[in-house]
Amino acid sequence: MNEQTPDLAGAIVQFLESLPKTISGHILLFVLMYAENEDIFTADEPLSRLRATLLQENDLKRMGAILRTIAALDHILWRTVATAPLTKIVSERVASEAPSKEIAGLLAGEPLRAKHFERALADWDRLRSNLITRENLVAYEHTRSGPPNREQPNTTPPGQ
Repeated sequence: MNEQTPDLAGAIVQFLESLPKTISGHILLFVLMYAENEDIFTADEPLSRLRATLLQENDLKRMGAILRTIAALDHILWRTVATAPLTKIVSERVASEAPSKEIAGLLAGEPLRAKHFERALADWDRLRSNLITRENLVAYEHTRSGPPNREQPNTTPPGQ
């Protein structure tokens, strides 16, 4: 990889590693399920599995893993934040119908998890707008799939 092309796979791995423990399990399991078609009920060490997939040597498989992981993260983070009010209502209804210490514990941690999801989405959106852009994805793909020292493509969208 040349100095001009950012390490997108490395940036995604760093993002996944930085997730708070309150939400990382949820996010990692859904990324495994959506991006890698893994059975989340038998998934051991989801972060290690995603890291290995994203940082693999095979350029085409690596690029595919990056694209699938980006799409999964875009969806999971946005959906979770957007549906948080409904999730809270459903959780409270379930708790009122079947009160238990476990449900009460889950509800008590929900405000913190909601804040962590909001922060993760904001961090991800920042990465998507600054580093993991469409233009950088094209440059990364071009660098990884072509011969060394090849001229970088023009990644400016048509008409701009």
